[in-house]
Amino acid sequence: MRWVSLAIAATGLCAVLAVWLAPPPVPGVTEGNFDKVTGGMTLEEVSALLGSEGREVKTAREPELPVYGEVIWVWSNLEAWIWIGFSQGRVVSKRFFVNML
Repeated sequence: MRWVSLAIAATGLCAVLAVWLAPPPVPGVTEGNFDKVTGGMTLEEVSALLGSEGREVKTAREPELPVYGEVIWVWSNLEAWIWIGFSQGRVVSKRFFVNML
């Protein structure tokens, strides 16, 4: 019985160490980071996840844009584009595009 308790404690300790020692997420325009963006996040939270290279592209509703919101921001690199729509300072829409060039 004592061995079972020790095994459980050792497993828990290993799990805690694995989480604690794991490297922090790397900011950037990736599909993995896009998947982490959720409704209700702030611009600061999204920028920390995607990197500071984002830029505001509109503040008025235009039907041809791929997302909706009061304010639209876009992040991009050579491989992909991420469009995020914000209303009242929170994420309300998002789209991920792979660069086809």
